[in-house]
Amino acid sequence: MMAEAIEALHVRLTRLENIILHSPDLQPSGSVNRLGTASPTSAPQSTGGVNQVGSTSLPTSLHPSGSLNQMGTASPPSEDSCLASNFTRIGDRCYHFSVWRGLRLHWKDASDSCETMGAKLAEPITRSEFVALTQHLSSSASVIGYSYWIGGLYPGMSWRWVYNGKEVTLDPFYWTREDSLGRKVIPGNTTTGRCLSLTFQVKASDYYYYADECGFEKYYICELLEKIHQRH
Repeated sequence: MMAEAIEALHVRLTRLENIILHSPDLQPSGSVNRLGTASPTSAPQSTGGVNQVGSTSLPTSLHPSGSLNQMGTASPPSEDSCLASNFTRIGDRCYHFSVWRGLRLHWKDASDSCETMGAKLAEPITRSEFVALTQHLSSSASVIGYSYWIGGLYPGMSWRWVYNGKEVTLDPFYWTREDSLGRKVIPGNTTTGRCLSLTFQVKASDYYYYADECGFEKYYICELLEKIHQRH
């Protein structure tokens, strides 16, 4: 009798395992956040502020829309779309500078402001994008000399582009060499802050990445998001 009861229980357990394995509603529903780590979908969404352990969390209201042409590759916005949206074309991207409106905001508010414009805080990720944007800043009388928020953030462990999700490079080519007091700065050092800005370095007469306090009010740069082209 005992052997029969154990066998019957084993059969029931096997059936239950099969039900779980083949039922999508009973599968773990964890999602992948911007840092690539699994998080349960029931977890409260971040608002881009400071969490209870003191690290800055990524805004969850930003979702990459990505521009895909019919071949599935990214296509840059057109010149007309830049002008129609009050942006200016620099290289392959369209940017809006809040200095045009005399508007300074905290990093999170700046990010939200860009979102309302169909844009994101600028993410000059590639060397060509970085050079094109910084050269424009360094050569245009209307924008030179100011510090600007862009879309990089240090939520913990590493610097990340909030919208793109990739790590921000620590290549010294991109980062400022010294702070406002002339002290040497190590690329990626967070002692000065956890939000990324483009800051003008007087000695070099050029712009570089710089870590700043997220609560500072700064001008900011929005990068126009490309429209999604549906595949046919």
